[in-house]
Amino acid sequence: MTPAEGMRKVIAMLTRLSRTNYTRRMTVFVNIHEAKTHLSRLLEQVAAGERVVISKAGHPVADLVQHRRPAVVIGGLKGRVRYSDADWESADEEIAEMFYGGAGDE
Repeated sequence: MTPAEGMRKVIAMLTRLSRTNYTRRMTVFVNIHEAKTHLSRLLEQVAAGERVVISKAGHPVADLVQHRRPAVVIGGLKGRVRYSDADWESADEEIAEMFYGGAGDE
């Protein structure tokens, strides 16, 4: 490969990288006192994509990271929960009393 070909490959690679959404995330280190004092500001930084590490006596104890909503799985217990139709034929006496009242309520 000639130097000119190598340069063209490097330029092509840099062009591809500039078109991607590559962002470098910063990590901010704070102690517990700073975290308590500046929690609102730290949360704004986390929302902007930064990572915040909270330390106690110079040792990391917690990370503030963006919340990720868990995926909802419909029918996730299908085949795992079993019941008999007989379970639903008669009402439990205690529950029936709560709904319809007992003889002592009259």
